Amino acid sequence: MRKKIFILILSLIGLSFSLFLYLSRPDSAICSFGGCTSVLSSKFSKTFGIDNSILGIFYFLLVGVLTFLNQEKFLKILSLIGSIFASYLIFIMFFVVKEICYYCLIVDFSAIIISYLNYL
Repeated sequence: MRKKIFILILSLIGLSFSLFLYLSRPDSAICSFGGCTSVLSSKFSKTFGIDNSILGIFYFLLVGVLTFLNQEKFLKILSLIGSIFASYLIFIMFFVVKEICYYCLIVDFSAIIISYLNYL
């Protein structure tokens, strides 16, 4: 039960930051650390023409619904895909774009931790 609540909290955090990134982009004033604009305006900010923030919004909504409905099999598959994609985006951020968006990191680490919790 505690794991389920923690996953729901992480889903809400990931959803909130994904929504924030989608609604405020590409405004450089949102990030006082400096890397958000570079990351959010790079060619890697979209996957198959869909903004990664929108993908995050749908991902965290679906994770929350699946967790609430106790659909563990689908949740494990979805969270594994999400953590692989989040790891890829972290790699791109650090080694290709070479800028760090801390809001993006919150979203990515939320997805990775959700996957970890699902496989405990």
